Amino acid sequence: RFGSREARFAARQVFLFRMAQYGTIGESQEPLLSKQEEEDYYGQNDWKPFRKWSCGKKVCIPILCIIFSPLILVLFILWLSMMVVFFIVVRLGCMAFNKSQQAVMKTMLFEFRYKAPGMKLKLKTSGDTSDLIIPDKLVDQNGLLHTCGGLGWSLRKSIELTVEDHIRNGPLGAKVLSDTDVDKPRYFLNGSTHAYDPNFDEVWTCPGRFCVWPAVYSWAFNLPEGIDSAGFTQTIDLKGAPDVFGYIFFFEVGNQQFYDTDRIEKVSRLVVNCPEVTPENEGKIFARYGYDKAREMGNIPDISKVPDAYIFKGRTLKDAQLKLLHSYRVMKPIV
Repeated sequence: RFGSREARFAARQVFLFRMAQYGTIGESQEPLLSKQEEEDYYGQNDWKPFRKWSCGKKVCIPILCIIFSPLILVLFILWLSMMVVFFIVVRLGCMAFNKSQQAVMKTMLFEFRYKAPGMKLKLKTSGDTSDLIIPDKLVDQNGLLHTCGGLGWSLRKSIELTVEDHIRNGPLGAKVLSDTDVDKPRYFLNGSTHAYDPNFDEVWTCPGRFCVWPAVYSWAFNLPEGIDSAGFTQTIDLKGAPDVFGYIFFFEVGNQQFYDTDRIEKVSRLVVNCPEVTPENEGKIFARYGYDKAREMGNIPDISKVPDAYIFKGRTLKDAQLKLLHSYRVMKPIV
């Protein structure tokens, strides 16, 4: 019964979880994820399988697909042709993408194919470092780690869920959730293949509330290199793989006077490499808006209003004095 004590308690738990998730509660909350949410997680922007569609979508979309099937076929052939040309151009070296960028492109394509959910990962925390434990259920009998859904789960979504939940329910949870001024952000997340080096000259970050790109850049480098037939896979061979796949770093601006002057230089969705530092933008953070792929993953509500990337380079890093608050290590599964 809706009016029963049990129903009211369940409704209150859902209400508290949603309030904590969107930053309207003034203090950090204990984890309120249900067992189902911990094993069937999708970010609000993620592509979802048919079973997750609303009843309206399940009825309307198939009907529309039948009505517009000739047009859809033409558009599909056009898209397929464009993808073939794109891969040929990249293969010939006409477009420059580093290994990490190629790995992320492959990840996003396989994420779209499988549309698999994430699961809550176990954390082993010691001081200011937490190890993200990848379960052996993501590893097949040949010792291959399936990262994008080949065995039913997405590693990217799992990391995103775990890190966002850990920060949201940590001692800085309320501060991070209320850090919504896009022109004066104080908390950031960065994903890297390498251990932290305070002498990094360039650091790409997401707002501290959203573990979008760090959830993939912290491990994707371990995918086979290239986008040809041999390298085009979502599996990682654990034989010879490093014990630590990569890292996620949780930063805070250490300089309390950093935003006494204007620090934001807005850049467009076309930016995939750090813009050139000039006398006009030196000392500013490059804030990228409207990047299309950020619409297909994670929890950023509106990429036209919230940047998916804050880029620190050169003098900006020195002025900001980024303070490392916590490190997450993505660990090789033990099977």
